[in-house]
Amino acid sequence: MGNILVAIIIMMIFFVHLMISKGNKVSTILLFLMTIFTVIPSVVGYSFYFSYVASLILIFSIFSFSLGSMIADTLFVKQTRKNLNLSLPYIIHNKLNFLIYFGILTIFISTLLSVSQSGYSLSEIRSFGDIASIAVINASNRYNNIAEPSILQSTLLAFTYLSALICGGQVASVKKFNKSNLWIYYRAFLIIIFISLFGIFQNTKASSIYGFIFFFSGYISISSLLNQIDLKKYVLFFFRKRSLLIFIFFISLMLWMQSSRYGGETSTAFILTFFTEYAFGHVSGFYFWFDNFYNSSIEKLTFGTDSFAGITNIFADDIQGSSPENIPKVIHQNYITNVDMFISELIKDFGIYFTIIIFFISGFFVSMCDSLSKNNPIAVFPIAFISSGVSWGWVSSFYEYSIVWLCYLLFAFICISSLFFKRISNS
Repeated sequence: MGNILVAIIIMMIFFVHLMISKGNKVSTILLFLMTIFTVIPSVVGYSFYFSYVASLILIFSIFSFSLGSMIADTLFVKQTRKNLNLSLPYIIHNKLNFLIYFGILTIFISTLLSVSQSGYSLSEIRSFGDIASIAVINASNRYNNIAEPSILQSTLLAFTYLSALICGGQVASVKKFNKSNLWIYYRAFLIIIFISLFGIFQNTKASSIYGFIFFFSGYISISSLLNQIDLKKYVLFFFRKRSLLIFIFFISLMLWMQSSRYGGETSTAFILTFFTEYAFGHVSGFYFWFDNFYNSSIEKLTFGTDSFAGITNIFADDIQGSSPENIPKVIHQNYITNVDMFISELIKDFGIYFTIIIFFISGFFVSMCDSLSKNNPIAVFPIAFISSGVSWGWVSSFYEYSIVWLCYLLFAFICISSLFFKRISNS
């Protein structure tokens, strides 16, 4: 009953926010994602592990994000939205195609290296069984620290993710520049497919999902600049036939990847257990971690070494062994998951109260940038950065990999460079 009550309260927060801020704000889109990632697991897993205190923290955090964004909307509502600065969308749409092709090339090379590192060659791949064997070998090598990605591979992968982000920006601005949209959509589809293919051979669900997340962050940030945010349109798009088919294919891919880790186990019971654990177990995973491990974690705050490990590990040793995502959580009888939520890392790093403040600041900042982005392309960068973190927040921290930071460093350079480009206006 507790999980259902949480779902009801969070839906109320969202609908109140929607009535006040409307559906044309970035904050509304991100709050919608938070609501979906919390409500659906709470309803499907109504009998899963529940914590009253942890649920209150989750509710207050989401409410704080909403409150911060509404305050920013009030303060920055008078910002002009008519004379848009189109320099950044123009650069993304017309000047960065070479980066997309480079990204496709680099992910193809990375995939070949993944095959080679497993001891296979392309000529030896004749069936799905061979692909599964390569995936199992690479997963085993990674978990046992036998083979780690080289600096070159990581750098190439960052450019691939950047190309997915640029594709998102191009799709968002395709109508503004009256370009043929077929090839732009095809390229975006191609880069996401190649990233997913790399994830298959590496047997990493994260790598497969990252392509979608970077595409989304590019799309939503450029849509903000162009004043094109529309929640209703996005929801209706998801329920189109093609979108549903892609979603079903992607879920099937995730199930197959997990099955390949366990020697091709394909029983109905195994598949349902896995899907329940990973798709709907993160909220209860957070609750379990908070009740059973929070006290030991809070003895010494780690100040970002979990939440932002991708940057902190550059300056200090990797100390993620006790990270919340590495701790198994018993969410219901035989259901055990290592998935929880980004909020776990934030609490471990900064404590409860400052975590709630971080949510407030994030909501305020993303809404402020949403208003300012119409005339200041630099404001696009924080929108993309925060959007990706929210999109991945139902699993863990998006910022725990150096590749992510490198990708956004490159995107920040593009945003800043647009300031020195001749201003292009729509008026």
